[in-house]
Order: sequence, then structure tokens, then C-alpha cells
Amino acid sequence: MYTFPVLTIQPSIELDEEYEDARIKSSFENGSELMRPKYTKNRRTFTFRYDLLPNVDKESLASFYETDLVYGTYTFTWVHPKTSANHGVRFVDPLKFTYMLDTDGGYWKTEVKVREV
Repeated sequence: MYTFPVLTIQPSIELDEEYEDARIKSSFENGSELMRPKYTKNRRTFTFRYDLLPNVDKESLASFYETDLVYGTYTFTWVHPKTSANHGVRFVDPLKFTYMLDTDGGYWKTEVKVREV
């Protein structure tokens, strides 16, 4: 399994963790609801940003996405930046980079969204 590249900077402080809705709900005429689990595993989606990603890190991340993972097709190990826990994940959305500053080789902004497998 591949591993998320080690970049020269940490993600921005904001990190989102979202649980998948793994419930099946049935509503009845009297207004009551019945719920049960839909899956045996509840996956989490993690969203994190890099606000000033140096050009060298942008190239490293783009190469990882394009070449190693064949445009996000394969799974990889990602280390949670706050808990240091390893997660087997896959990219949810394609990577998108926004050019920010043209100093010291350039800086980029990107948001990365990964989901547990």
C-alpha cells in the first residue's frame, strides 16, 4: 500500500472529520421512526487544507496522485496530523491547486479530502 507523501509543511489548523450516515430510517404514519445500521463499518471522511504549499510540495503531492495512485484510483496510508494514527484511505475528490504567491518559487492552496476504506 502507498503512503501519503511527507511534505515540508503541516496542514492548516482546521481539520474536518465527518462520519458517514450508516443508518437506515423507516418512518411510519403515526410519526414514529425505526432505525437500524446500514453497514457493519462506519467510515470517516477527513478534510484538510494547505494554505501556503511550497511548489516542491505541490509537485510531490501531484506526482503521488497522478503517478503512484493513477489519479486517485488506489488506496494509501495517511497519518492523522493530530493523533498520529494510521488510516487506510482513498481520495474522495480530485486534487485541485490554486496558485497564491509568486515568491520563492511559488505557493499553492489546496484542499484534500480522503475517506477511510
